Amino acid sequence: MIVAPKETRNGRRIYKDLTLLPLPDDVELCPVHTFKALLVHPSRATSDFLFVNSRQPTQPLAVTTLSTYVRSVLYLSPTASQVGSRLPSVRSVASDKALRNGVPLDEVLLMGNWSSSTVFNNHYRRDRQTVQNISAAVINEIP
Repeated sequence: MIVAPKETRNGRRIYKDLTLLPLPDDVELCPVHTFKALLVHPSRATSDFLFVNSRQPTQPLAVTTLSTYVRSVLYLSPTASQVGSRLPSVRSVASDKALRNGVPLDEVLLMGNWSSSTVFNNHYRRDRQTVQNISAAVINEIP
């Protein structure tokens, strides 16, 4: 279960189970394999947290630090360069990728905690947003 989720609906926090499935074709990226390796790692004996502060291993990693790590990886992705200077949300990018890989829209909306398909489609769905500079194309075509 996700503990202390930040998403709320009608003023109440949304709690739901999260199931991570193994990636048998790619052990290096498999979250289940990684989690099992972390559980038996010798440093695990000194902490009850999954993500720990490298300077103080007995302390949990701050949410802002983890968020910074994830966003720095996202910044290096091709998705970031497609949308210009504004970095998209991880939730938006993950939802788009899931849709492109065949996950039904209803499941994407549920797992992403999207309030409705209209909100997702109109404001966050990246594959519907243009990556072309329309203004430049129109201006350059003027004789």
